[in-house]
This record gives sequence, C-alpha cells and structure tokens, in this order.
Amino acid sequence: MSIEVGASPAQTIVEVLLVTLLVCDWNVRAWTFLESMFGARSLHLLCAHNQIVSLRKRLEDTHSAGRIDIIILFVSIQQYLASRVGRIRRSTGEIGNLLGHRYATRRGDDIVI
Repeated sequence: MSIEVGASPAQTIVEVLLVTLLVCDWNVRAWTFLESMFGARSLHLLCAHNQIVSLRKRLEDTHSAGRIDIIILFVSIQQYLASRVGRIRRSTGEIGNLLGHRYATRRGDDIVI
C-alpha cells in the first residue's frame, strides 16, 4: 500500500510492486491463498493513495516488456495465474497439499479453511 504507481507506471515501478507481492506474508497465509486462487482472473492490488491496479495487467506488462526472472518466480506461485478459459481446476488433495504449507492467523480458522 505504500508503493506509488501513478496512472501509467514505469516498468521498474511495476517490477517493484510484483517483487514486493512475492516476498510479503500474503503468500504464506491460508485465506489469501484461497482468495487469490479463486479470484485470479480479477485480482487487484491496493497501492498508495488508494490506487487500484490489476495484477493480471501488470503481469502481462512484465511478461512482454519486463524482466523474465520476475515472471518465472510468479509461475511458482500459480494461484495468481488463471487460465484464459476459466480458473485453474485443482483436486481437493492438491489444494490440501498446497494449504498444508500455510497458516491461519485467527484461532480456529485452520479447521474452516
């Protein structure tokens, strides 16, 4: 929320935003995993001054004009990547395995999740 992106951010600012997302604790929490997995087609990030940016658009920009090493890192966090024809389908076992490496911040949420 502290990154200023502006109306048409430079590619370096977009890359800072993406790398910040990769290293933040958002990637290890269980609820945010579910939110990002089921909302990958329309996931948006809140930046400084309440500016909202489309994660999908910024990933596409970086894929076409930015650093490939950043895009490669996002491939390893596939919940952000929706298929073009719909969301990526995963089995219950696969989702359970992916959630097994994450934590819930509120007591009792791990059972619900």
